[in-house]
Amino acid sequence: MMLSLKKAFDRFSEHPFLFMWSSLLYIGFQLLYILSAVGVFLIYFLFASVMGFNTGVDEIQTLAAAAFVVILFLFFSPGLNAGLANAYFNSLENKKTALADFFRYSLSRAPVMFAIMLLREVIFLMVVGPIIALYIYVLAEYEYMDILAGIVVLTLTFLIHLVFTPAFIYAGAFGMEVFGAMRSGFRLLRFRHVYFLGLYLIFAPLWLLSFIPIIQLITMFGLYPIGYSSMIAMLDKEKNR
Repeated sequence: MMLSLKKAFDRFSEHPFLFMWSSLLYIGFQLLYILSAVGVFLIYFLFASVMGFNTGVDEIQTLAAAAFVVILFLFFSPGLNAGLANAYFNSLENKKTALADFFRYSLSRAPVMFAIMLLREVIFLMVVGPIIALYIYVLAEYEYMDILAGIVVLTLTFLIHLVFTPAFIYAGAFGMEVFGAMRSGFRLLRFRHVYFLGLYLIFAPLWLLSFIPIIQLITMFGLYPIGYSSMIAMLDKEKNR
């Protein structure tokens, strides 16, 4: 664990621009995807206006257009995580990722990353859904049950994301397919779960901080690349065993 963290820190110290450039690519394309999604929705409104359709927010066609845009965004957006993981891996090898290569790789890995994300969310709903239903229909009237239910849900969310993170990294950083990434991820957790948990406990707060305005600038261009790259370095070492 410490060797992987040290490697990530040393590489970042030697060539910080490579990691910062990777983060910048990710943020830039994420914004581009969001603007593209908004643009697609605006095209619907323009088309509907020309054709004389009702564009009220409660209309079926508007809801269908919104659902289509959301699904389209959720399908392509996970590919950017693959592009970021691969760019960080290249940075660990002292290689710069070109803008076109980042975009091309992100698009090519989008179906794989989306499949893993979909599987994760299905399992999440299967595990957490009954707990939420039990709280709403049975336990909500009892004191402190909201706190207990919240703790249980947060703990399960943490564990499920922990279990699927190696698969995301294997698919993103190393270009594995869905089943290969899942198999390698579970194998890693079987034999190196304590070490990976240590790195994940460092990474998880950095991931949360990346959503806080202003602080996220420091995180995404400094601490986050080190935390993410340390996990990539560990998986790269285990992949070659």
